[in-house]
Amino acid sequence: MNILLALTLLLQRGASAEVVVHQRGTDVVVEVRDPRGALIDSVDGPTGNTGDEHVEIIASETGNYSIDVRPFDEKQPPGLYEIEVKTKRTAAETRAVRD
Repeated sequence: MNILLALTLLLQRGASAEVVVHQRGTDVVVEVRDPRGALIDSVDGPTGNTGDEHVEIIASETGNYSIDVRPFDEKQPPGLYEIEVKTKRTAAETRAVRD
């Protein structure tokens, strides 16, 4: 597996973050791992090599959550992408949004 980027977010239990990966010429898969390294989400929408991949993380425990970005196909030509932490919320803000 060829990881293009690994981003780490420190989240307190109950906090949340919205991450967007903007694909510009390369189709990527976005994987989220909890503080123990377990895969908790894998996202690859039907957007192909353009468009956005959206990931919402709600922390089940306090710690570092990793966001790994890798190519959908290891053989595809290189392209560009941008990762953006769109929103980061405290536990109280997360509860307010979800209610």
